[in-house]
Amino acid sequence: MVLTSPDAPCHSVSPADTQPVSTQLICEAEKVLSKEIGFIDHPSFRKQPRGEGDESGVLPAIEDGQDDHLWNETNFALPSHLRRMCNRPILTATQERDLFRRMNYLKYQANVLRTQLSAEFPRREQLAAIEDVLQRAERIRNHIILSNIRLVISIAKNFAGKETTFDMTLSTGICSLMNVVEKFNFDRGFRFSTYATRAIRRDLYRLVMKNHSQLQRFCTGSDELVEGCVEKEASRLPAMHHRTVYTTLQNMLDRLEPRERRILQLRFGFDNEDGHKVTYSTIAREFGISKERVRQIANRALGRLQEMAPDFSLDSFLA
Repeated sequence: MVLTSPDAPCHSVSPADTQPVSTQLICEAEKVLSKEIGFIDHPSFRKQPRGEGDESGVLPAIEDGQDDHLWNETNFALPSHLRRMCNRPILTATQERDLFRRMNYLKYQANVLRTQLSAEFPRREQLAAIEDVLQRAERIRNHIILSNIRLVISIAKNFAGKETTFDMTLSTGICSLMNVVEKFNFDRGFRFSTYATRAIRRDLYRLVMKNHSQLQRFCTGSDELVEGCVEKEASRLPAMHHRTVYTTLQNMLDRLEPRERRILQLRFGFDNEDGHKVTYSTIAREFGISKERVRQIANRALGRLQEMAPDFSLDSFLA
């Protein structure tokens, strides 16, 4: 992926050839010059005029934001907000290649125009031209993303479960799709869906593993802390409620004094990536007090949590 401007003639501008430039215009130019414009380079970009390589015939409408006639109605059973996201038709191989080539060419063109922009004496028409080219590239990018939302949905639902909801997998999958659109090399001869599927599956697998690890890490500490708060056997707590219980316990801990909260978090493993519970002796060394004093503070904090339990309906999870 190219992140720097390609070689292009840079026309110098002297103060004598310019009118006074406003501070706002200079600031806009500085933003454009400092912004990275990433694209996949291709030899054809040096000689490609507008419209060349558009075998599909859909580029002008998409690039100009006049692609409403390309949308279709989705009749499959999906919630309304998902149906709206899936109203772009699936791209053919030719359309896909043309869209990616054109999107990257427009970004290449924006970089060429940027090399001709003077930071001290920018012209409004130069900035407008760069902005127009980037907006056209963005419209094509959005069309590609929306045309592949159904792919994300089909993958995301296979990774959804009790620990990782469909909304979580869908959101992560869409973020993955948006990232890989920028990295796909359209000139290698394989379909974008193949490339995107691998990336989306990889990211969703990491999400599921991360959520599972976090849930396991909090289960033991949550059980013991709930048991200490409501004086019931917390091992009966269904696994699906652990996340809700953990959130409730965090809200309760926020009502404690800072030292009390910190001691309970360390003692029950809420403050460690691996869920490791810290001993009273280790906590005592951190605070510079005796081990017995740490135990007293912890017991006092648990007593305060017991008093709060009815307000937070914590015992309802064990009913």
